[in-house]
This record gives sequence, structure tokens and C-alpha cells, in this order.
Amino acid sequence: MFNASNFSNVSNQWEIAFSIWRFGETKNKESFDCTVEEISKEGNINAIGLKSVYNVPMERHLKTTEINRENFEDCFSLFAARRLIKANWINQKEEYKDLG
Repeated sequence: MFNASNFSNVSNQWEIAFSIWRFGETKNKESFDCTVEEISKEGNINAIGLKSVYNVPMERHLKTTEINRENFEDCFSLFAARRLIKANWINQKEEYKDLG
């Protein structure tokens, strides 16, 4: 996973990941660990961290959830998390997951 701005005329506000999949079943379909990398001025690729990408079902997505009395606090918490955490190219498209 690296910053999209490594391509010409592309925003530096989001990431791009290239994945190589092997034939067969994936044991863990819930999350995928990615190495976050950056390209130095000298052209070297350096690992700068790890990020877990989660497979969130569409019905759990905040944009498709109907807000009601039962889920208001959960929806409010997700909305607040999206607004309080300063976005960068690594977390710009985060979908915050209920760990419970």
C-alpha cells in the first residue's frame, strides 16, 4: 500500500494497494494485513508501517444504515470517529468497525 500521488496527476489524499492472490480459499476473509510503504527521493521503497483492511459487509456501512432509536448511539459514535480523527492518505477511507 502506498500513496496514490506516486502516479502522475493523482491526489495525495488516498492510498493504492496492489494485491497478489493465490489460488484457493483464504482462511481469514474478515481482515487483510497490508504493509504501508513509501518511495524515498532516491527511489527506494521503504516499509513505514502496517495496516489492517477490513471486509465490512454493505449492510453494516454507515451510509446504508437507517438511523433509529436502537442504533442512534452507535451511528453517532461512528460519525464522531470519522470527524475527530485527522485524515491522511493512510486512513482517508477508513470504515470504523465495532470491535464488540
